[in-house]
Amino acid sequence: IPEEVCSLKSLKSLILTENNIKSIPECFYDLDIQVLSLMGNHMDSIPKRIVELKSLNYLGIIGNKFTEKELKFIQENVNGKVVYSLD
Repeated sequence: IPEEVCSLKSLKSLILTENNIKSIPECFYDLDIQVLSLMGNHMDSIPKRIVELKSLNYLGIIGNKFTEKELKFIQENVNGKVVYSLD
């Protein structure tokens, strides 16, 4: 994800499905994102800071390589709906 996306302060929805994303820039956590799709990126891990996105009401993470422990943490700590599968 290019860091320029962090300058889009009014950004509410970001669909990054199947873009081979490996990481999320640190500045991303300052945004007021409500919908985030990271599906199909084959990410090896998800940053714990994702829970800092307090306005997040939908997180799509199907098609990544997260562990059960990571998925449990996300499910317990993200306020919105989390869509995932254990591939």
